[in-house]
Amino acid sequence: MDARELKRRAEAARECSIEAGGVTFMVRLPQPVRMRSLVLGATQAGRTDWQAVLQRAALESVIGWKGVLQSHLIPDLPAAEGSLGVEFDPLLVPELLEAHEGMLDALASQLIDRYSERQRAVESATKN
Repeated sequence: MDARELKRRAEAARECSIEAGGVTFMVRLPQPVRMRSLVLGATQAGRTDWQAVLQRAALESVIGWKGVLQSHLIPDLPAAEGSLGVEFDPLLVPELLEAHEGMLDALASQLIDRYSERQRAVESATKN
């Protein structure tokens, strides 16, 4: 297996779908070193802003979606326009999630749950 294939498989092993706010997000779970970096970046004077860590992790982890409508991004569009789907583009992730705090919080919560599950599975696999 060449390096590109190995990288693709390693990334795919960290991918999963998460439903939040009526949208299905495809995410790639962060690596432990990235999570540590997010924690350090959100820590000042010995206090960590865990909400900021979770939100940043969620914003960085989205690699696709299903069910995003134009009205999610521009709420006051006419119904005919607002009901049109939006193709995934990484540039639109912050625009969507920062405008829908409940969606972002739900995504972040589920993301950390999946991350924790994966870390436990990896630790268990390395012990055996």
